[in-house]
Amino acid sequence: VYNYEIEIESLKHSQVSNQNEEQTIIIEDLYKKVEDLLEEKNLMAEQLLKMNSVVGEISQEVDNQNIDVMSLSNHRKNVILANNSEENNEKTLLKKQINDLVREIDKCIMLLSA
Repeated sequence: VYNYEIEIESLKHSQVSNQNEEQTIIIEDLYKKVEDLLEEKNLMAEQLLKMNSVVGEISQEVDNQNIDVMSLSNHRKNVILANNSEENNEKTLLKKQINDLVREIDKCIMLLSA
């Protein structure tokens, strides 16, 4: 930016002395437009930096939420496994109780038959 400004100023001074008033006005207008464009470029660069910062923050938030989703998914799987395990234990316990009752009934039938 500084090289352009120096070059613009040197051209401006060398050409101003050689030009008539109308050309000077046109050249000054062009220089003003160049300066405005440079300023606009700087503003856009600042906006881009801010936008990159926001995108970085959003990306971090998405990553955090993905971790939370994975954590919840793993927890859900563990709960399902625990429930299945409890159901299997209950089934085993119920089978044992039924078998015990059947043995008691068989003993009663044997005593009644004797």
